Amino acid sequence: MSAPAPSPTLDARADDETFWAERVCDGGLTFLALWTLCSHAVVFAGGSLQALIGLFAAVAVSFLLLRRRYGAAAARGQVVDAPPGWRLSPRRRWIMLAAGLAPALLFASRDHFVSLWLGVAAVLGVGIFLCRFQPATEPATSPDPATTAATATESRGLLALAVLCAGLALISHAPNLDDAFYVSLAVEAATHPEAPLLSGDPMHGVEGLPLYIPIYRVHSLEVLAAAASYLSGVPSLWIFHLVLAPLGAFFIPVAHAVLLRRLLPRHWLIATAVLLIVLAAPAGTVRWYGNLALFRPWQGKSLFLTLVTPLLYAGALRFARRPSIAGWLRLSAAQIAAVGLTSTAFFAAPVAVGLGLLTGLKHSMSSLRTLTAGVASSAYLVALGLSLKGSVVASVKAPPELSAQERIIEVFTLILSADNARLWTVV
Repeated sequence: MSAPAPSPTLDARADDETFWAERVCDGGLTFLALWTLCSHAVVFAGGSLQALIGLFAAVAVSFLLLRRRYGAAAARGQVVDAPPGWRLSPRRRWIMLAAGLAPALLFASRDHFVSLWLGVAAVLGVGIFLCRFQPATEPATSPDPATTAATATESRGLLALAVLCAGLALISHAPNLDDAFYVSLAVEAATHPEAPLLSGDPMHGVEGLPLYIPIYRVHSLEVLAAAASYLSGVPSLWIFHLVLAPLGAFFIPVAHAVLLRRLLPRHWLIATAVLLIVLAAPAGTVRWYGNLALFRPWQGKSLFLTLVTPLLYAGALRFARRPSIAGWLRLSAAQIAAVGLTSTAFFAAPVAVGLGLLTGLKHSMSSLRTLTAGVASSAYLVALGLSLKGSVVASVKAPPELSAQERIIEVFTLILSADNARLWTVV
């Protein structure tokens, strides 16, 4: 009698990196990371858009030559056994409940968002450790080689979902006030390609007006749109809404499929489809994830939340399962690309990587080196954030203090606003 086929576990089918979604996402993140690094170098050196285009061309050629020479050696890595399954005993549930209440109470007493964020991240990290420290009832098994590759039907299904999302982004109409600032940055850079990049705020047409917040100098997406406009002659507004919008929406299901293949090896395609339905159901509700995902995919913060974030988790899981130099570089590139989309990535991207590593690693001393190396992939973001902290803090004014009654009114006004009326009717 033949032995029963092993059941798929975490990352069961995702080690097959020939899947087109894996390759396309890795290539896109690498491109954005190289562009972001070049953009940061030129912006902080006071260079122009023309200088950035020349620098990026040289860096891209050098990268391709190095990848051709050392790519195979850097990709070598030993596959680590999958971690044990998830179990949470009743006693540990009470521990997690107490740990979860701690940052909430701290936030209620101090009203400090950084404390809330760090507390939530710590609770999630401890929760992952407690859930997985107890061995599973069944030993972890290696994935069946026959189930590692995505079938042709699954690949075509994912491609159909991606094309559908791109079409939805093209026909939807979701104006947003943030466009006035983001597009103005690209228009200014494309109109004056010889001037210093991101040296001021061009939205109001006031000569010499500095950026509202200096942190916007780390953005590279607007500069990329400016370069595309300058080289093609197409207006920057068209680049955002007719190029970036469908392109970003196309990659949203692709990026989630990369992650879901690791979490739901047998049902990742249907899970991706259900996710898109959940995002699109409330239509254009402003304060909803779907608005960022499918109705504003030309903005950097939208691309980070709904495209790069799942790839950060997937990259951390992949590095935990198969640590290698190439995997570490991919993890670093994903975070650098993220900070080029939005400054929120300074704190959100390293936390996502850390949680992904904790989820994918076994609890053993041998995993400590992999965890340390994975955390070190956030070094560029940490160093850049610390170097900009002083100028950002000096430019931001403290918000006025609100009373408890004013906070309650503000929250209810936000939830019950007209923008969210459609969401409540759907729910």
